[in-house]
Amino acid sequence: MVEKPDIPSRTNRPPASTFRTPSTPPPPSTRSYSELPSIAQWRTETQPGRPAGRANDPVLRTMDDLIENLRSAEDGAYLYLLGQLFFTTMSWLNHFKKDPRMVPECRTPILSLNLFAGNELAKKLQCPLEKLASKLQQLYGVNMSPHGVDLDTAAVQKKYLSAARREAYRVFMISGRAYHYRTREKAFRAIRSDVNGLGFALSMSNELFVGHVGGLAVKSHSFFMGGLPVQCAGHMWFEGGRVTKVCNSSGHYKPVDRSMVKVLNYLRMNGLVLSQITVEPVQFKKVGKNVLGQSADDVRGDVFMKNNGNWKAILARAKHQPRL
Repeated sequence: MVEKPDIPSRTNRPPASTFRTPSTPPPPSTRSYSELPSIAQWRTETQPGRPAGRANDPVLRTMDDLIENLRSAEDGAYLYLLGQLFFTTMSWLNHFKKDPRMVPECRTPILSLNLFAGNELAKKLQCPLEKLASKLQQLYGVNMSPHGVDLDTAAVQKKYLSAARREAYRVFMISGRAYHYRTREKAFRAIRSDVNGLGFALSMSNELFVGHVGGLAVKSHSFFMGGLPVQCAGHMWFEGGRVTKVCNSSGHYKPVDRSMVKVLNYLRMNGLVLSQITVEPVQFKKVGKNVLGQSADDVRGDVFMKNNGNWKAILARAKHQPRL
């Protein structure tokens, strides 16, 4: 049964076939902030024109928090928060045409903030702006493990999802629930899962893709993003569109447990309550030629964030990941 979320009908339109990436150049007329705006300036320039605008936009509120925290952050914490600001502004720009809570009048200052974050990241990472995308993949991304590379032969790679086919698995977060857009019905369908959950990949452009991994269309987590680096991959459980559990069980990417902080940040940014989400960490170990997952204790999302949500933990890398 196809479900329509309780939102204005203008959101029931086909999603765009492409999404903004770090390498996509902005319109030439757009200028970035010369420095991080004060929170007072930022709130004035993003005043949507109606009192409930900011309260209804959790992504915009996340930017408020990041700006406040950035002003007092130092060293690695500043770099991490700056990256989060870049990904958060990118998410807003990717979705504002489809989510009625995101007021179009906010686009110009948010785009300016996105450009500021990009320029500042390039400066801090000492790389040209045009090479920022690859640098962010090194810093924030998770590459495929040797195990995944060995499994994905040239024949398998030819079956990776194209950008057009990937759209069927893109997640739209609306009012705290996750939806897939069904082109044939021209409507959103709330995502559900069985006891095994659904595979997910959080892309480098902060887009979430979810679907049954192991089937004909999506044989492994690498199929979502064509074998490219992701922020995290694993499995996710849903009940009527509500995320109930996340796990980083991906043999192809083998993300460290703390990579799930990036997923929890994404969910919190979209208005989900972390205390209502269970995190199942998985530490991978090798036995002979087989890679096995050994589950640690499950924990609530907010508790996981409290214990792992610091910049040193978040940027911890698996042994197979390249170093900067």
